[in-house]
Amino acid sequence: MDHKAQNETVITAIEKAVAQLNETLRNAALSGVTVELQRNARVHSGDGRWADQMQPVILPCKG
Repeated sequence: MDHKAQNETVITAIEKAVAQLNETLRNAALSGVTVELQRNARVHSGDGRWADQMQPVILPCKG
């Protein structure tokens, strides 16, 4: 697989994962859970590229 095709495959996987995460977050909010995503790490490729890694923080319910 060439570099461009590999990048497109990775980008598609990220888009699908984010869509699934967003659906899960929406369901959490609708069920009464407050969730905040925070960056907990940044991965560097060594050639100027990077990606953030996230962690969920469940906030206490008000009321």
